[in-house]
Amino acid sequence: FPVTIATADGIMVMDLNRKVVLCNEKFKAMWPSGTANPYLAEDGINALEVAAELMQNPESLKETTEVIYRNPESKSADILKFKDGRIIERISHPQILDGKIVGRVWSYRDITLQLRAEAERDRLLEKEQQARIDAEKSIRVRDDFLTMASHELRTPLTPPFRIVTGK
Repeated sequence: FPVTIATADGIMVMDLNRKVVLCNEKFKAMWPSGTANPYLAEDGINALEVAAELMQNPESLKETTEVIYRNPESKSADILKFKDGRIIERISHPQILDGKIVGRVWSYRDITLQLRAEAERDRLLEKEQQARIDAEKSIRVRDDFLTMASHELRTPLTPPFRIVTGK
């Protein structure tokens, strides 16, 4: 019977010949409708070409992926920036069966909203820090004024000139 894996990540498994042997529904849903989907490609090289067309920097995706495949025992993590503005975290591990590498497991997580929330948090924090600096400056100006006013009030008033009467 079919096995369903519940995960928030899109998962794709490729064999050593870069043939897609498995992918979940989440992975399929990550690719815009109306475009070619990498999981439908005949092999991993074609899948990479299809995916690269959707990236802001297609050559970087191709180069990074080729480095990963040249080092089959390696683990990797990188960020994919799509032309449509989405940002996907991509993680890859070798698929090992009976102690032998038989393919590669790729997981994809959409981190667009997370990164936007972090950027908004950083913007608000910077705004709050600037407001604090401005408030501290205003308090120093007020304190300087009160110190000066207090000093002047304690000093007897002396007119700048003498009044001479006509006697």
